[in-house]
Amino acid sequence: MPALVLDVPYDQRDLAAAHGAVWSREAGHVLQVPGGQSPPAALIPYLSAAHSWERWQEAELNDVPAAARAGHLAGSHPAVADRHPPPVPMAARPHQHAGAQAIVAAREAGLPGFLLADEVGLGKTLTALHALLAMPDVRTVLIICPLSVVAHWRRTLAAVDLDGRCAVVVNYDRLRRLVAAPASAATARRTRTRNRRTASGGRPLLAADAVICDEAHHLRNPTTQRAQLVARLRGPAFTLWLSATAGQSAQELSYAAPLLDALTGGTAPVKDVDGFAAWCRDQGLLDEPGAPGAPSADRLRELLFTPQLAPEVSAGLRRRPQEIDGWPEIDRSLLPIALDAAQRVLYASAWTVFRAELDLAGRGRNSLRGRAAQLRFRQKTSLLKIDGTAELVLDLLADSRQVIVSVAFRETATLLQAALQSRRIPVTVIDGSTTGPDRELRRLAFQRGDVPVVVTTLTEGISLHAEEQLADGSRATATPRVTLLHDPRYTGYELAQVEGRGHRDGQYCPIFYCVAEDTVETEIMSGALGRRAHMGRLHGDDAATVEQLDALEATLHARAGAEPFTAADLAGLSEQDQAALAQARTA
Repeated sequence: MPALVLDVPYDQRDLAAAHGAVWSREAGHVLQVPGGQSPPAALIPYLSAAHSWERWQEAELNDVPAAARAGHLAGSHPAVADRHPPPVPMAARPHQHAGAQAIVAAREAGLPGFLLADEVGLGKTLTALHALLAMPDVRTVLIICPLSVVAHWRRTLAAVDLDGRCAVVVNYDRLRRLVAAPASAATARRTRTRNRRTASGGRPLLAADAVICDEAHHLRNPTTQRAQLVARLRGPAFTLWLSATAGQSAQELSYAAPLLDALTGGTAPVKDVDGFAAWCRDQGLLDEPGAPGAPSADRLRELLFTPQLAPEVSAGLRRRPQEIDGWPEIDRSLLPIALDAAQRVLYASAWTVFRAELDLAGRGRNSLRGRAAQLRFRQKTSLLKIDGTAELVLDLLADSRQVIVSVAFRETATLLQAALQSRRIPVTVIDGSTTGPDRELRRLAFQRGDVPVVVTTLTEGISLHAEEQLADGSRATATPRVTLLHDPRYTGYELAQVEGRGHRDGQYCPIFYCVAEDTVETEIMSGALGRRAHMGRLHGDDAATVEQLDALEATLHARAGAEPFTAADLAGLSEQDQAALAQARTA
């Protein structure tokens, strides 16, 4: 009797049990189905997805032979008919083949892994897959990535001939399922303690020949359970770390410690953040606090991206779009937004008063402490700018553009959608709550031009560029894209990722940083641009790009702390509002 391993959400466990699925800690929900019969219709949505851990477990439970396992992992579930047309094969471009060759050379030189730090949009996925396909002894590949990128990996795997290789895709937040808990975890009284002991001492349930860690910057804190689980699952396997935003400093590269060890001859301590930072300083990879200049960036860039062990063999690769023949460089522009007098008074008002004035449902109490206060003022500017952004979108549409609007708050996305729809502009919203087929349908509506505007909170894992080759063989519209960063981000990571949603695969998409003048946004954006420029130096980006980022940062830094109110404005504020304004400047 074949066993099916189901991917059942927690709130549907009673439904699964009612139809005969049995829960086990090792495999999850398992349903025994008599041969030749279909599973209950109510459980079909929870059948294992292609290349998922659940599909791998099915192969284990049903003793699928090695020769047939790759076929079992791929495609639609064997228990249901495949109603989808076969995907269009994806061919690698010349620069992707060159990148794959660099990875193979690194492995042949004895390196334990490779850091593929190509800029967003250069196709690191295909580069990595073609590298592993050129390694005959690699038969099982574990791909670890954020949840938002899982669908992209499955689509790519379906469009590439894996030549009998097995590929399993797991998101970072489900890694515990791939690790057997140690005996010490069984005695733990608290779930948190059991999880921590599993992360630090569990036994991997999958022995992969190679591991791909996509968006590897998610592993920059070595003390997290996520980073510890990846380290256990990786073991001695050759590892590819993929990230266009590998790190803002050497201190954030602890996930690539095996690579740094091989290059320096040392042994980097990665269980403790401070210990790893101290080791980086000893190796000349991290400057002492307050030290002038940034010689460590040069040292780290040389170590990772220039040949070390043999001619033409490096431990990493960093390329930018303009280095690919015929691909355009990205344009970044500041778009200052001035709040009028009424909006500035609202900006400084108490949180509850602010929401009442905008006729929004009251949520939470006003807080005037540290990051919480900064977050409140950041939300205020986000909401106050909605009409201005909507008018800017109208101007761009009149100029025959499709517009990507990046926001940080779901409430902003909802209200901006309403503002655009009130102007009779079709718009779709993709945020963290938009998952599965619905997310892809909304993405395709934008890509095919059914709606000219997409508002999204996502910073990674979604492609919105012109002329994208879609799964059915058609292409996205050739209409030029423009990205509006409605809400500033805190880190260089997020800025780089947002930039790459539309500017990718050789397609040009400028980005406008929309910053409300004389608000906390000025300081937040200034800091993020400074970190983005430093990351560019570390990665070896060209001087012109770093200078552009520095110039933008300097422009904003000069405005940080400026006085946004006249004496007349201040006279009309309550003491609480004036205290809020003072906190906004220091948050």
